[in-house]
Amino acid sequence: MKYRNFKLWIDATSNTSQKELAEQIDKSDGLISLICRGLQMPTLDTLLKICKVYADSKEEAEILFIEAIKALKTDIQTKETL
Repeated sequence: MKYRNFKLWIDATSNTSQKELAEQIDKSDGLISLICRGLQMPTLDTLLKICKVYADSKEEAEILFIEAIKALKTDIQTKETL
């Protein structure tokens, strides 16, 4: 697993199935599966779309986006020290 902390974030935040998420943000099921399993990092625009799906408001989406970026940052820093 490449992005362990991001996977933990998405597991804790998710309120929809991968298939529903893929449809809502107009991405393939395969891509969403890779992202949700922590095997591929989402682009920033995809990440923002995911946050908007999971959030109840614009403010919550912004908070989720920041949390997700922090999780990805931790994953990247961990990989650099290995």
